[in-house]
Order: sequence, then structure tokens, then C-alpha cells
Amino acid sequence: MKINDINFSNFIVDKHLRIDSKFHNFYNERGWNIFNVPNDEKIRLGEILYEEYKKKEMEEGQTYKGVPTGQKYINKYGFIENYDLVGTVDCPNRIKYEITSNNILISSLRLAKASATYFENIDLEEYIFSNGFYIFNVKDDWNKKYITKVLQLEKIKSILDKNIYRGIGISSYKVEDLLRIEIRDISIEDQLKTLKKIYPLEEEISKLILEIDDTQEIIDLVFKNYFDYDYDTFDRLKTEQTQFKKFDAFANNIDIRFSAKYHRKAGIFATDELCKNSVKIKKALSNISITGKGISPKDFEEDTECYYITMADISTWEIDYQNLKTVSAEYEDKNLLKKPKGLIV
Repeated sequence: MKINDINFSNFIVDKHLRIDSKFHNFYNERGWNIFNVPNDEKIRLGEILYEEYKKKEMEEGQTYKGVPTGQKYINKYGFIENYDLVGTVDCPNRIKYEITSNNILISSLRLAKASATYFENIDLEEYIFSNGFYIFNVKDDWNKKYITKVLQLEKIKSILDKNIYRGIGISSYKVEDLLRIEIRDISIEDQLKTLKKIYPLEEEISKLILEIDDTQEIIDLVFKNYFDYDYDTFDRLKTEQTQFKKFDAFANNIDIRFSAKYHRKAGIFATDELCKNSVKIKKALSNISITGKGISPKDFEEDTECYYITMADISTWEIDYQNLKTVSAEYEDKNLLKKPKGLIV
């Protein structure tokens, strides 16, 4: 068990009077000066960055690439790898902002794959972004690329993910907290000198990233070869947006579903393909499937060796143990049957 001694007077350092230990452990140790910069050399991010939001004006009949904040959309290198096609009719209210190459984008959600990023060499007119992103521009005498590199530092990401977030489940942090963080105040000349040292390493890293095989592509290839799955036909059917259905087509399910996504040809084709070599799932399982265990806030405890894994944590087919919450030994002892086996760290 970890015990924290905090004076009541310390709660006034936060206007919301936060009393959670994760925030005060961090704040009592170093405050917002996370890099231990001398007082006469430090500057807050709020003096460098300012928020810049512009609502996207969509044209009737035009299709755009909508980018939500989910982990599958922007990868850990800051590249857009997935998007949802949206338009004036079917665009969720939260997908609303346009950005330019001058903007820095950072997810407001805890445990986002990428920290800060910016986009160059892509047509941003085709894209529209979620209001779950904080969108910044940089003030004079500061370089966008330099500040992005600072925001990508593991120390800042760790604080966003472990110390200043609020809420349980899909938790996030407030932009005002991010902008309180203090860094070293250096001249634009020194910023450019730093970037010049980074460029050769960046080029080498970019080459290595391009050589990495995408996990989903590997899975698709194995799936296609093993099950003789016809991906070409499936991809072609996914592009067909207009459907014509007879009324009797809606009688094939007890709920009489009318949604286009349920009746689209691609979904029917995928079901038929999977049924070609189908077996009952109980034949593939060595043990009876059981559900997980719910949890309350009091069961969490920092710095233990037992991790609590949610559905969101395994949505990418890999587990990032550094960003999992931990539970108390008492909670672990009571739920030994719920512990997964055979996980690879």
C-alpha cells in the first residue's frame, strides 16, 4: 500500500481542487517544471501555443476523410493510417474541424498512440478532424517542428497519461493542464540548430518505419491464404454505396433491421466466405469462455505488479503494459480465476 501525506493547503494549487494522489504526487515532486529548468530560463507552453479551431465547411455531395481520436486512426508515428468516409448527411457532430500544415494536433484522450503531430505533404482539404483533438498554432519566435518534438518527449506523454488525466475508462486531460507545463525558453536560432541535429536521425527513422510490415496486413495475408478468403471481391463490394433491396430482404432477421450497414453486400459476402470453413467456436476453445471482472475506483492502486486489462487495452491486438492501470493485491487475490494466461509481455 502506498500512503501519501498531503496538506490541505496543497489542494489550492489546482482551481478544481483535485484530491487524487496521481496528480499531487507529480505536482509535489516538481510542479509544472518537469524538466527542472532554472526559473529565469523557463516558459509555459501556454505562452508558446494557442488554440486554433476552424469548423469545416463541407460541400454538398462531397466525401471527406473523417479522423476520430480512436487508436486505429493515427499510429504511434503520427501518421494517419485509417479514416471514416463522411459527408454532409452522415458526418457525426464531433467530426467537425479542418486543419492546415501550420497546426499541431494532439489527442485530448489519455493513452493515445501518438502524442503531438503535424501533417505535411498530404492534401488536408480532404480531411476533417474530431473535436477530441486539441488544435494549436505556435506564436512568433517559435518553430512548429521544434515544439512538436518537445511535445513528443516521453516525459510529457507520461504525465498526460499517468498524472493529469481525469476520469476512469475513456479518460482525458484538460488543455489548461497541458499549457501549464514549463519547458526551456530558447531562441529561434537555437531551436533551428537543434532541429538540424535531429534531421539525419529522423531520415533514418523514417526509412526504418517504411520497412516495418503492418500488423493488419500480415493478419490479412495469413487469413487470405489459410482460409482462401476472396479479399478482392470483398474490397470491390465495400465501394458500392447504393443499395436496392426488396421488402422480403428485411425478414431475414428477427429484429427486422433496416440499416444499410447490416444489409450491404460486403457484409453478406464476408459472412458467406467465413461460413465456407466454419466450425462451432467451442471446438476451438480449450476452456469454457468466461467474462471479465468489473472494478470500482477504490480497487485501483498504483505501482503494484498486477495489471487491469480492459477491452480498450486489447483492441489493437497488443498490450502496452507501461500504460495499464494496476490493482491492489487484495483485489488480485479475490479474482485469481479471472487472470488471463499465456499473454506475451
